[in-house]
Amino acid sequence: KDVLFIFNMQHDCQGCGCISVEQPVWQGRDMTRRTQKMIQHTGSARYFINMHTLHNTNLLRQTLPRELTKPI
Repeated sequence: KDVLFIFNMQHDCQGCGCISVEQPVWQGRDMTRRTQKMIQHTGSARYFINMHTLHNTNLLRQTLPRELTKPI
């Protein structure tokens, strides 16, 4: 009842200064020699919503303040 719509948002990694780090790969309880690149996100809560791909854009515009839905 409380869910009005579903949408996808992406974190603004470039604008927030998130960095790429390498972490070891674990297999079971053992750490391997392999590494895997991961994104280390900052604590910033800045996201993008691609309004042009949505079918419920009118609901988003009614729900969110104008400064959050204007083009950048």
